[in-house]
Amino acid sequence: MTAVPLYRTPPGLEATPSDALIAFAEALVAAGRVDEAEGALRDAITITPDNVAAYRALSLLLMRAGRDIEAFSTCGTMLARAGHADAETLRLAADVLLFLHIRHATLFRRQGEPSRLDLRSIGVPDVTPMVLASEYLPRARALALAAVAQSPDDVTAQCALAECELRAGHAAAARHAAERAVACEPTRGALVARALATFADHREPAALDLLRQPQLSEHVPALGTGRQLTARLDDHGAPETVAGDAHRQETTLGYTVHHGGGVHERHVTIRTGSPDVRTIPGGRVVGGLFLVLDRSDRAYVHGLVDEPEVEFGTPRCHDIPAVLSRGRNCVLWAEGDGRLLLHSPTAERVRGGRAFLLATNVSANYYHWIADALGRLSAAPEVLRDPDMRFVVPTPLLPFQLETLAWLGITRDRVVQVAADEIVEFDDLVVVAHRKDGGCTDAGVWGWLHAHLTIPAVSAPAAPTRRVFLRGSAGGRGRFLNADEAEAICAAHGFESVDTSTLSVAQRRDLMSETAMVVAPLGAGLTDLLFAPAGARTILFGQRSFMVPCYHALGHAMGHSVRYVLGTEEQSRFVYPNWDYRIDPRELRSALRAELVRPHRM
Repeated sequence: MTAVPLYRTPPGLEATPSDALIAFAEALVAAGRVDEAEGALRDAITITPDNVAAYRALSLLLMRAGRDIEAFSTCGTMLARAGHADAETLRLAADVLLFLHIRHATLFRRQGEPSRLDLRSIGVPDVTPMVLASEYLPRARALALAAVAQSPDDVTAQCALAECELRAGHAAAARHAAERAVACEPTRGALVARALATFADHREPAALDLLRQPQLSEHVPALGTGRQLTARLDDHGAPETVAGDAHRQETTLGYTVHHGGGVHERHVTIRTGSPDVRTIPGGRVVGGLFLVLDRSDRAYVHGLVDEPEVEFGTPRCHDIPAVLSRGRNCVLWAEGDGRLLLHSPTAERVRGGRAFLLATNVSANYYHWIADALGRLSAAPEVLRDPDMRFVVPTPLLPFQLETLAWLGITRDRVVQVAADEIVEFDDLVVVAHRKDGGCTDAGVWGWLHAHLTIPAVSAPAAPTRRVFLRGSAGGRGRFLNADEAEAICAAHGFESVDTSTLSVAQRRDLMSETAMVVAPLGAGLTDLLFAPAGARTILFGQRSFMVPCYHALGHAMGHSVRYVLGTEEQSRFVYPNWDYRIDPRELRSALRAELVRPHRM
């Protein structure tokens, strides 16, 4: 049994050992020594199990570290220790759960998505974030109400309640709570909450006045130097959602799953279609976000990923000053009825002329640049031959963006770079809306990209023979924890390991054109399957329970087979489903044996 650590209170300091540890932990956090701070707080709890302050500090530490499930559990223990008569604990628990709701709101809305790989029938359970996603907000709201009942003059508790009501869609109740918060003390969080709740309550002119008043701009100087505007999402002319769009076609994607010692044949159905094109006179591009405003301030979300159902990650009210300090265009608040409250730090610039919107809100991602940005050109290829057409791109341009633009004949003099802090107006702006499903791009788009980004063969190419293990395809999220072990197993089967992130796009294209079999974790590096010849075989790694088959749809469009080896999730600092995971090496060996003995499909 481990001995309880002994801490002595320094002479002259009237504090218990556990309180001294809490103060020590705060200093460690300020110094960036988070692991040591956590150890000190856990020691404080060991010494004094009923010290609620230690649970409060640990909850905040875990929340900020992205360890959501542990933060949720610690909150529960904290509430059990404090009871429901401690307003500060109630308010803190509400704030933690509200934070968890915001982090997982997208998951909650998407967990019923039909194009998700549903593996529950083969014994893969939903993991904790999926089970709890719908619980965070109602629990946070109940705790905030209890905190306000205990301490009605606590501005922080009133702000927490206002934010919970905002997120729950109760605009009038949110405005009343925010007004009570301002009456208690006009903090910047309370003032921001009042302005946003007023906007949510359909009092848009009053909300703009509140954002611009000196009382708030003194706290948040960016509001005094930038400008705010309201817009309404266009609900006419854009493609319908998946359920109501007659122009979409169903595609069934077959795949094989290795899990739990068994091999399972599965399929998923997606509904995609050809992109839609429209020209917007006087269209204004909002940099960074890359949505478009017309002359009537209607907002077209065609430029955004996952359109037409775009979800704007609006920050918490008390985080907005930090967001505005970055000097970018941002969405301060988005309502479910399609209204947006935008902030822009600089004046609008008139560029004029005719332009085609290429940039997306995540253009820096290799997959989204190829699929969502360049993929738009498949809907209007004639713009490439129009000498007067300019192409809207982000700034700065990354090497892979410059390289692929050159392949398509889009030279530097033909692009208009729009910075993250500006809004640029054109005489006519061509925008394209993808008809995607669950992140899956239509096969016609992939076909066009393959035809225009590969080199036509002048003679019959040699049969591909290379076996490639893509080590770096997953990028920085959802780390593949036993990648070294998987790499060694593949090497024993004749695979070469390649980190494509170090290669130019031309080098990636050359590599994949000679590849017969690819083993890789799910990630943007798999975009290069676009260059692999038809009949290539793929074994893909990923965590279980929530997998969107966008790379699967790419492989299917190119004529590749897809086999999954599922890994077990391990909580990490990223939002689920981007957790770390590790695979069972026996499953990988089983998948390799199955693919290597299977006759080649021409």
